[in-house]
Amino acid sequence: MVRLIMGEKGTGKTKKLIEMINTTAQEDNGSVVCVEAKSTMTFDLHYHVRLISAYEYDLSNYEALRGFLFGLYAGNYDISHIFIDNLFKITGGEPLLRKGCSDFIACLKQTEGVEQVTLTTNGTLLAQQLPALIAAGVDSINVSLDTLDAAYYAELTGGSLGSVLQALQQLQSAGIPFKLNCVPLAENGFADIMALLQLADKYNAPLRFIELMPLDCNTNLQGLSGSEIRSQLEQAGLQLQPDAQRYGNGPASYWRIGGYKMPVGFIEPLHNKFCAVCNRVRLTSVGMLKPCLYCNEGMNLKRLLRDGASDADLVKAMQEIIYAKPAGHSFDVKAARFNMSQIGG
Repeated sequence: MVRLIMGEKGTGKTKKLIEMINTTAQEDNGSVVCVEAKSTMTFDLHYHVRLISAYEYDLSNYEALRGFLFGLYAGNYDISHIFIDNLFKITGGEPLLRKGCSDFIACLKQTEGVEQVTLTTNGTLLAQQLPALIAAGVDSINVSLDTLDAAYYAELTGGSLGSVLQALQQLQSAGIPFKLNCVPLAENGFADIMALLQLADKYNAPLRFIELMPLDCNTNLQGLSGSEIRSQLEQAGLQLQPDAQRYGNGPASYWRIGGYKMPVGFIEPLHNKFCAVCNRVRLTSVGMLKPCLYCNEGMNLKRLLRDGASDADLVKAMQEIIYAKPAGHSFDVKAARFNMSQIGG
C-alpha cells in the first residue's frame, strides 16, 4: 500500500510523518526504514528506525529509486515499512529547480580561467529567474523545446508552454543570446518541426535538432535522424545548403534553409558520429567526472574532496580521466542504462 501526505509548506506534513514513523516503529514487529533527502530527522525518530540519507546515493530518476528500494528489501526481508520524505529535493535534470543556481553561476563567472558560462534549461522557470541569471553574468542560454503542442509540452515537462514563450521574449529584450534545442520525435509530425522553424526564425535564434539517444528509458520512443528531417524539408520544397560556420562550441553541423534567417544545426551521435572531435567531459550533479556520456565509469571528485585531496591531487585525477577518454561511444551497439538527468541532459 502507498500512502501520500500532501499539503502546502507549513501545514505540518513532516511532523505528521514523524509521528507515523515512530508509532509504526514502536508497534510493528518488522524493520522500519525512513529515506529522506538529508539526515535532518536524526534526533526525531525512534532508535529502531533505520534512517537513510538519499543525498549519499544517486537517486536521480524513477528507475534508480526503484532499484534502490528493491535492494533494501533484498538485503532485509524483515522490512515492513519504508517512509520517504521530500523526495523531490534529491535531484533533478532541470538546473533552475536547484536553489541558488544563479549564485552558482556568479561564482563560476568569478573563477579564474572561466571565459564563458552557458545554461541549458527547459524554460519553465526561466521567466521568473531570468533577472537573477542576468545579474549573475550568464553568457547565453539553450532552451530545450521539443514541441510547440501545449498539451504535449505539459505532459513532457509538467510546465506551461506559455511561460517558455514569454521567457524567449524576455531573452530577446534583454539581449541575451539563446539557442533552441529540439529532440525530434516521429510521433510529433512534420508540422511541429515547421512550427519550431518559424519560432526560431522569429527570434533569429539558432535551432538545433538533437538525435534521440538510445537509453533504456527511451525504448518506447522513435526519434528522427538529421537526414530524415532534411529529407522532409526538401520534400516540402525548401532549399538546404550546408553552412561551414561554427556557432558556439558544440558538435552540431549547420545548414541554411531558404527563406529562414537563422542557422539550423543537427547533432547526430548515431548517424553522424562526432567522437573524433569531441572536446567534452561532463561533471554530474553528484560529483562524478565522466569522459563520455556513454561511460558508466568516471572519477569521483566529490569523494576526493571529502577525503581532503589537494588542488594538485584533483588536477592529477582530472588529467587521468581526460586522458582515458574513449575513442568513441557505443550507443550504436547497446543502449545506455541511465537517464539523462543523471548526467546533466
